[in-house]
Amino acid sequence: YDLLASQYEEISVIGHSLGGLLAITLAQLRPVKHLIVAAPAIFPDPAQKLYRFLARSQLLARVLAWTLPFLPKVRRKGRSTANDVLLDAAAEKYFQYPVAPVRGIFNILKLQARVDFAKAQFQTFDLLLGRQDLTVDCSAIRQAIVRQGVPHRVHNFDDTAHNPFVDYESELAGWIVIYI
Repeated sequence: YDLLASQYEEISVIGHSLGGLLAITLAQLRPVKHLIVAAPAIFPDPAQKLYRFLARSQLLARVLAWTLPFLPKVRRKGRSTANDVLLDAAAEKYFQYPVAPVRGIFNILKLQARVDFAKAQFQTFDLLLGRQDLTVDCSAIRQAIVRQGVPHRVHNFDDTAHNPFVDYESELAGWIVIYI
């Protein structure tokens, strides 16, 4: 960020899922012009009990860090793949890590407890949510933002799950380029 800020007057940040969590954290530490987050991984969906448990269990998280790369990904209920994406064609385009950087992910998830939307420094804040998201609790995210009185715009996508950038690739790319 600091290198970019030394060369540009304005910086905008876009993040999805864990990247959305990082984008919000960055905006708490440094000012950004546009903060755009899609399904930020702040509150796991209530059905994601394993992730909630792992976020609190350091010992199990360490064991899992060594074993997870060898385990197959679980297919989500109502999905034809392990991805939280609605369309099979979109799921084929969705990048999957052959081995997840588990330790890094758990370190990023520790940031969930530090998210404070009211401390984020931005000119505009856009939240992109898929109405059929099985990964994050979109309702809890909205409630936290509203409860803290943070000005924002919400863009709900009826026919998408966790990643609107995959399901609405061309539409969102065009909107972001024009917007920023």
